[in-house]
Amino acid sequence: MKKRATATGTLDAIKAADALALDQFMIETDSPFMKPDKEWFTKETGMKKGNNEPAAMPAVCRAVSDTYDLGKYSPEDIADMTTKTAIKFFEFQKVDKIIHGSPSPLTKSDEN
Repeated sequence: MKKRATATGTLDAIKAADALALDQFMIETDSPFMKPDKEWFTKETGMKKGNNEPAAMPAVCRAVSDTYDLGKYSPEDIADMTTKTAIKFFEFQKVDKIIHGSPSPLTKSDEN
């Protein structure tokens, strides 16, 4: 079932990431040949073959959810925390302020 993720070492990497707090964790879909196994895709996506792409992010969140910290977090928790981490890491609030004069609702935080 988890053949591709096991063969590439992806599951081992996620399990090793348990040493990191979830707020230090980011996920991405830039690796075209490391698409999650089909078990993590819903039927609605229609993504069974082909390269990894941004549309696979929900499946990546489900894979991380199943594996990270013994499945303690839901896919929605993974998506929320990793999005917040990326916003902070890439300083999107600063970019929004430069472009728009104020943060967008997505990057708005309690700090603003």
